[in-house]
Amino acid sequence: MRDNFTTTILIPGTWKDKKDIIVAFASRKKYLFLGFLLMDIETKTKFTAGFRQDWSSEEYETEFASLFPNQPKEQASLSINSVFIIEAGTGCLEQLNELCDAISEVLQTGGYGVRIVNSGKVISRKAWEELSFSNQTLFELFVSVYSKDKGILTCGMSNFGKRDIFVPLTPDDEGINFPLSYACYVVNEQPEIKEGETFSLAKNEPVFKIFEMEDELREPEHPYYNPYGLWRVWPQEWLDT
Repeated sequence: MRDNFTTTILIPGTWKDKKDIIVAFASRKKYLFLGFLLMDIETKTKFTAGFRQDWSSEEYETEFASLFPNQPKEQASLSINSVFIIEAGTGCLEQLNELCDAISEVLQTGGYGVRIVNSGKVISRKAWEELSFSNQTLFELFVSVYSKDKGILTCGMSNFGKRDIFVPLTPDDEGINFPLSYACYVVNEQPEIKEGETFSLAKNEPVFKIFEMEDELREPEHPYYNPYGLWRVWPQEWLDT
């Protein structure tokens, strides 16, 4: 099992070229961007960083369209001059807090919003600036759920160094709420989970049994792929029939 996971962040912005954003960072005197390195000047925390201007209209539509809901796609895509990319080693709340601080600074230099590649979340600059970055906020930013193979699967738990969770439920079974609640418990309480054990989220609630598996539901090159693997959480009553 890996000790560190790479979280990827995309920030589209107004920067005309790399020199433009270097000057913007220098004027604020909080972070330094040189080469492929973004560094907090005070703490010396470092991130791998990149700058792209060759973003295609197809990539824009896939990654950033939701940042400009009231603009025609063609007009909105022209607003993006370039994209700043941050790749950070993560695996715990402290590292994600450090990453969020760096993201906030990039937004201040001219970013429109944030796409968290490993959770699929897209957040506008305005919404980002209103966040408190509590543990719960970090969880909501870096973890999502979606339907997969007749079940509900989380993505983004790898940002916390945890397995994702697969539950064979559908949205009309409140399937979305269950894996999110359990994932939140795993992140905040840091329990020692053992394969074969059973649990319930509350008294008189359904009992589930836990099975350990590799992430066979996604290919390694998929942005949601979890190198730590999955917990397959199965209703006990299904196993008893």
